[in-house]
Amino acid sequence: AMAFHAAASVLGAMGHLANFGQVAEFGVSHVHQREQMQWARRAYRLDARTLRIDLLNAVKEDVRDHHTTHAGRIDTLLLVHTLLLTFALATLQFSGQYVPQTGESCP
Repeated sequence: AMAFHAAASVLGAMGHLANFGQVAEFGVSHVHQREQMQWARRAYRLDARTLRIDLLNAVKEDVRDHHTTHAGRIDTLLLVHTLLLTFALATLQFSGQYVPQTGESCP
């Protein structure tokens, strides 16, 4: 009977040690889960920041392309207007009403 009680006590102690192991494992799992959540938050923040930077780069490239297109159009218009002005001035210079016919008509 005494051996039975001793064996029961040892088995009870082993059961308590097993319960303590489960509690310790639960604590370790809790710490690990908390650490994983922190890393997940950091990864989310980094992904959000990367997305914002990618969007800003896309907008920057789009604005640069629009500027290049409009600058090219302005250069073309300036060239056309310069040629038109030159042609207009040449036409005015050689038209009959602006060229004096005699010495008296010249101021």
